[in-house]
Amino acid sequence: MASLSPLQTLPLHAVEMIVDQFVNNIRHALSKSHGDKELEQSLKSQIPLLWVCRSFRSVVYSQLFTGYELTFDINGDMFVEGTIPWMPCLRQLDGPHHLVAKKLTIQVSAWAIYAGKALKVLSSEPYDDYSFPMARTLEIKLVDGPTHESSTEPSDMVENVAWFVRWVWQAAPKINHVELLSGMSTLNGRSFSSQFHVDIPIAICFEYLTIALTRIAKRIKFGSRVEGVIVVRFMDVIRDLVHLRTNFCHNALQTMELIRQNAPTLQYLHTTSHESDISGIIRGDDGAFVEYPHLETLYINHITIGRMSPLSSFDGAVPFPSLRRLICGDDYPFSDELVLFRGNAATLEYLHLPLTRSLANTLIRHGVFTRESHPKLQYVILLPPSDIMSGRNAGLGLVSIDGLGEPDYARLMMDIAPGAAVRKIYYWAPRRLTPPVLSLFSKHVSLQVLVMPKLRLSIWDAMTLIRLLPSLSNLHALAPTLDPLPAGVTSDGLIPYVLSNYSPMAVRFRKDIGLDIFKVEVLKSRRITSSEQQKLVRMSVQWGVKANKIAN
Repeated sequence: MASLSPLQTLPLHAVEMIVDQFVNNIRHALSKSHGDKELEQSLKSQIPLLWVCRSFRSVVYSQLFTGYELTFDINGDMFVEGTIPWMPCLRQLDGPHHLVAKKLTIQVSAWAIYAGKALKVLSSEPYDDYSFPMARTLEIKLVDGPTHESSTEPSDMVENVAWFVRWVWQAAPKINHVELLSGMSTLNGRSFSSQFHVDIPIAICFEYLTIALTRIAKRIKFGSRVEGVIVVRFMDVIRDLVHLRTNFCHNALQTMELIRQNAPTLQYLHTTSHESDISGIIRGDDGAFVEYPHLETLYINHITIGRMSPLSSFDGAVPFPSLRRLICGDDYPFSDELVLFRGNAATLEYLHLPLTRSLANTLIRHGVFTRESHPKLQYVILLPPSDIMSGRNAGLGLVSIDGLGEPDYARLMMDIAPGAAVRKIYYWAPRRLTPPVLSLFSKHVSLQVLVMPKLRLSIWDAMTLIRLLPSLSNLHALAPTLDPLPAGVTSDGLIPYVLSNYSPMAVRFRKDIGLDIFKVEVLKSRRITSSEQQKLVRMSVQWGVKANKIAN
């Protein structure tokens, strides 16, 4: 019996780390290649390295082929199928790509669906036997088709749409999330803007497609242009949703009604608003209070700075009694800062707010987020609004990062949840760590994730944080070009010093910096030159940059 190669004996987590590093390197290289054919050919030549054994192949399929695309041309004929567009060289690899895809994307014109062209293609070989058993998400990108008249009868249109949807559910029976999108698309080199003409045939197609999709999948995301057509005409058929992403860009009143009529069943609501008053989500047209008994995640991206109308008539009412995650975007849109938190003391776990001085003072004054009032609160993310970060709107009374004293920004942030079991913090102050700031961080012994994207953190600062925060497992910051030698350490003793102090970090950060640890061990086993010493120190502080996926 042939002996196993060293690669075949690697544990699964090591294989996953190698594949993950390979994917990240290729994604970065392709983003910089700008159509460099030689580079793309070089990348393609490296791919067989991942096909060395069954364990590698299984990880590659599960991690790389996450999506599968079926694209129809303007006449409804299939002309592209494939996977992950950022790595086109993988499309030529043999393997069950569609069997492991977690997302199925179909780009097609409404005309191709209701005229039966799409169904004709999907019913022929090889697509009639296609299956996507792992797919949970269906994305349908609707684009404009030919402008010539169709002779298809309305009854046939309904039947063609029904067969199209039936093929989707048979091919991907586990889909529970639908994204119905539109936008600028290029087919056969021509661009089509999906400003739909709502004539009767297309309206029938949309109506039946929406009914069929929302009847089976209760998690749906609407693109703004599709919504402009659907919300107005077919709102009554969109009911009993549990997951809804929509916006107020078009038909604001109808969109509010769409949200309210699904209030009894919604568990997730993500809405983008251009309106200065969005109190309509919890107040009906007749002024009645609207409750969302099962809503656990509320994401409001409020683009236009404004406030909701006073809600004093609802004193004591709890609009979201099951709320666990609250995320607000550019602005906090509520006139009564506490209205969303009434009755959520026992449920709120995740808080994401734009940090303004007035909001911070209000929350601190009312003691909103203490451990006693919110025992389940674990994740607190407080960011300055995007206008502050870009230097705009300086006169709005918002927190000015550069105008605060050294520990002031951190203290303002920490005081929001002085007793909560905070596990994740974003810190935007663009300075090095100082003892006052370190002491503030050290109060949060439960902290697991610390993200400081504007702060230059040396390896010595990182070690200090790790010692102060026993639960810390992920740390993200910028790295300086070269750290100075620590006091009392000569250049000859630098490597032993780094290795001895690096080891406790390696235990908790092995997944993120495993390859760096490997490099350190290799350097440890042979004679190291002066230039390599500098390279090692540079490398040692880069682990924070590589752990950027913790920001998700």
